[in-house]
Amino acid sequence: MLEKNMQVLADVASPTGFPAKIFYAGRGEGDQFGLTRFHVMIDDFSYGIFTVRGDFTTLEQARARLLQPIREGMSETAAEFAVRHLWVHVDSNEYYALG
Repeated sequence: MLEKNMQVLADVASPTGFPAKIFYAGRGEGDQFGLTRFHVMIDDFSYGIFTVRGDFTTLEQARARLLQPIREGMSETAAEFAVRHLWVHVDSNEYYALG
């Protein structure tokens, strides 16, 4: 059974060179009903939360979904895509905040 803040994946490739960790953040509610939320951490820094279609109840289901390619014929997994996407947006926000 998945529990909030449970680590789902470790050692996900990230653009920083430090491996990312992905934690279960809970079931989607309201307009996110039917989605599962995950939290990305890289080097003990929060990079945000992303959602995946599906209502996962076990660690195995969550891992299997995050390790699937994002599209047929592609090698990038859903987890790698989410980490890269969140990293790009955090860094661009920091750049403009410092600018």
